[in-house]
Amino acid sequence: MPRFTLEIIDRIDTQPLIQWARKQPLTPELFNDKYTKRLEQWHGLGVELLNYGKSWNIFHAPPIEEVPLLRDLRDRYYPAANSCLLYYYPVGVGIGSHIDKPVFHHEVVIINIIDSQPNLFGEKDSIKFKFRSNTHLLNDGDVIRFDALMEHGLPPVKVPRYSLSFRIIAEPKK
Repeated sequence: MPRFTLEIIDRIDTQPLIQWARKQPLTPELFNDKYTKRLEQWHGLGVELLNYGKSWNIFHAPPIEEVPLLRDLRDRYYPAANSCLLYYYPVGVGIGSHIDKPVFHHEVVIINIIDSQPNLFGEKDSIKFKFRSNTHLLNDGDVIRFDALMEHGLPPVKVPRYSLSFRIIAEPKK
């Protein structure tokens, strides 16, 4: 993957993902002992960021392989990924511009899932995604790959959104 880029590598049908995601027991995201407004569920390795991201705990969540839908997407888009994070963003929630912490490998693949009804033309609203100094419009089902060590963020969404992030988390040395 070329560094410093964001690329849309595919667009997929999200209906099976939405049906699956709506059934998941999501939990509020905890960051620095405070709950954010995002909901989450980890598969494979998970990370709890502490001390404003200066330290972290890595934990084992249910394996990606136990969910055929996730396993197939990982194998298709990022076979080396050992972590999958499902996020839910209610209307009005985003995440400010940031650079991912060193526990995460720089490459990340995210599937954008818009949980709203299509308009009369069969289209769903897009969401804005900021990468470096540019704003990209992402459509339902867009699969993106980018360098998470570059500044990125998501302005508050106007429609409910799920995202699936596939990445590599460095396991602690034993």
